[in-house]
Amino acid sequence: MNAKCCRVEDLSYEKRRMIDNSLDAKSIYLTVESSGMDPKSKTVYYQIEVGVFIEGNINIHVVTLRYSQLSLLNSELTKSKSEWFQNSQIVFPPKSWIQKSDPTFLSDRLEKLKLYLECLTKIPNITSNSTFKEMFKLKF
Repeated sequence: MNAKCCRVEDLSYEKRRMIDNSLDAKSIYLTVESSGMDPKSKTVYYQIEVGVFIEGNINIHVVTLRYSQLSLLNSELTKSKSEWFQNSQIVFPPKSWIQKSDPTFLSDRLEKLKLYLECLTKIPNITSNSTFKEMFKLKF
C-alpha cells in the first residue's frame, strides 16, 4: 500500500467537505475513485481512496474492495453497539443476483456506495472500530 500526503487545500471540494463534516476524532474521507469488473469472474472491484487528517496534513491511500467485502463491513457495523449506527438512516445498496453485470444497475450501485461511504465518515469514532480499520487498512 503506497500512502501519500497532501495539504487540505490541495483536496477537491468534495473531499474537503467530507473532512469538514467528519464526526470522527480523526477527520476522514472515503471516495470511490474508480470501479471495474473482472471479465472472467464477473466480480466488481472498487478503488476507494481513504484520506485521514493527521497533524495538519491528509494521509491518503487507496484500497481495492469487492462489494461482498463492503457488505461484510456493513453487517459488522449493523451488529455493533454503536447507537449512532443503529439510529441512522444509512442504507447499504442491495445485492442482485439477476442484474449483477447490468451497466445501469452497476452505475446505480456505485452512486449508492458513494453515499454510503460518505455516511460512514459521519459516524463518531468510526476509525476505532476494528473491522472498519482493517477493511480500510488504517494504521494509527
